[in-house]
Amino acid sequence: MGNSGIRLLSASAGSGKTYSLALELVRCFERDVRPEGVVATTFTNKAASELVESVRLRLLENGRWKEAQRVFDGYMGTVNSVCGRLLKDFAVEAGLSPTLDVLPEGEDEVAFQISISPVIEQQAPAIDTVARRLGFEDWRGQVKRIIDLARSNGIAPDKLAESSVASWNSVKNLLPKPLSKNSGEDLDEELFAALGKAAEDLSAGEDGTKKTKAVLDTLKGIYRRHYSASTLSWADWERLRKLAPAVKSREAVEPVVEAAALHPAHPRFQQDIKELISLIFSCSAEAMEAFAAYKKSQGLIDFVDQEALSLRLLGKKEVRETLEETLDVLFVDEFQDTSPI
Repeated sequence: MGNSGIRLLSASAGSGKTYSLALELVRCFERDVRPEGVVATTFTNKAASELVESVRLRLLENGRWKEAQRVFDGYMGTVNSVCGRLLKDFAVEAGLSPTLDVLPEGEDEVAFQISISPVIEQQAPAIDTVARRLGFEDWRGQVKRIIDLARSNGIAPDKLAESSVASWNSVKNLLPKPLSKNSGEDLDEELFAALGKAAEDLSAGEDGTKKTKAVLDTLKGIYRRHYSASTLSWADWERLRKLAPAVKSREAVEPVVEAAALHPAHPRFQQDIKELISLIFSCSAEAMEAFAAYKKSQGLIDFVDQEALSLRLLGKKEVRETLEETLDVLFVDEFQDTSPI
């Protein structure tokens, strides 16, 4: 226990932290802490039920049946159930209806997909074009992940532009200094010429090994796909960088491998990454707003909304003063798993 009045119990899984929490709760009641003056949260519905029943059982065993009944008057349960109770008790202060519907787990994902589908459909052509060049297939999953992280950290949609810039800067720091535009175009021509020559040399050679035949098939396939444009996708640059024929054919393929290995410095490659990051964050911000608008129109909130609204509620002085008078102690089980909000 430090000067802050906070005590931390840290131990490995299965070592009895929740059991210790239940015992400490009972000790608090023995020190005249009121059951209705307790906030105790844990992570899952199962753990919350076990915590409440464990505390009530020990109180009943000690003949404290009135306190055992009053446990239900306290704020004990999952983080979301406690937040829901706060929002209901202070609905007027929160500016909400006390009967606001909470999306059940599972249905929130359906509502999310319904609400953002128009945004995804509108943004997809531009994002798909860049994503295909980079061989990045799951950009829709990244949109969902960005939204989840933003909401659980209390980041508003209009702040995602700043996150986009920060994301690009972090990636840029990992990349080599970009070539000039002319040098990038020269590298395109060098790679494409080396690719064609290597395919000719391997076709004319006597290396019939399985490894070399696979390399030749890769070279021909890439050459055919890009013959008209002579601009390879970055996924193909990466495939060419990794070519590994049999030993006696390596010299013929080496110019291809060396040229392809320079693609991280290609200005067009770096521009594509920057553009994709910007497009995905922009899509995420718009989809986040669409999800919020959908829930508002349907009179719904989800678990993250419960937490965010509760945090906003606790920012009100009159609410804090009321809670200071009615609450005595706070317990948080599985703190490492709780939302940053």
